[in-house]
Amino acid sequence: MLEDDIVHGLDDDLEIIINRLKGRSRDLEIVTISGMGGIGKTTLARKTYDHLAIRYHHFDILAWVTISQEFRVRNVLLEALRCISKQAVRVNAKDYDKMDDSELADLVQKNLNRRRYLVVVDDIWSTDVWDSIRGIFPDCNNKS
Repeated sequence: MLEDDIVHGLDDDLEIIINRLKGRSRDLEIVTISGMGGIGKTTLARKTYDHLAIRYHHFDILAWVTISQEFRVRNVLLEALRCISKQAVRVNAKDYDKMDDSELADLVQKNLNRRRYLVVVDDIWSTDVWDSIRGIFPDCNNKS
């Protein structure tokens, strides 16, 4: 099965998500895509993330973080910083190993602050995981 075959049935969902991300609300938006494994959630998120209007015209910074069942806050922070550092460099990536988790979280926040950003957090298996990383993402009142 080709990826386009999977997405064909999700075109309406893709349009809904893109319109929500481009919406008028200035508040931080959290869009959840949930359901059983194998229904195309990651594919839908990837199509949204790669959409031209989203990628090049609506957000200043984009990051993709995969959680999976082996959750470690540090890995999430490092993965986010790798994506962010390609677009807004404030610290050399070599310095990340010397930093503790709170310093990494602070760096993520500083790089996202005052910028319109989209962070896809893929493959979360529990709400506890989301609750533990939610505070990393600042609400800048700028449609992030």
